[in-house]
Amino acid sequence: MQLTSRDPVVSQDGDLAIAHTLTKMTATRAGQHESISIWYRSTFGLRRIDGSWRITHRHDSTPFYMDGSYRAATDLEP
Repeated sequence: MQLTSRDPVVSQDGDLAIAHTLTKMTATRAGQHESISIWYRSTFGLRRIDGSWRITHRHDSTPFYMDGSYRAATDLEP
């Protein structure tokens, strides 16, 4: 599995920060040769502790179709 991030945005105030990015996950299923990829949003809550930034919260979310099916929109690309 490979993760790639793009378009990061960071907001910081004192010892707290929030960061979000678009994340692409690419993987190959066991026994297959073709890889699959999906894009989703990753959000991180960070806190500066003893001079180092630590991730204190992480949330990943996949967009969904709002056409009544509410299916995960795993075929979208930025």
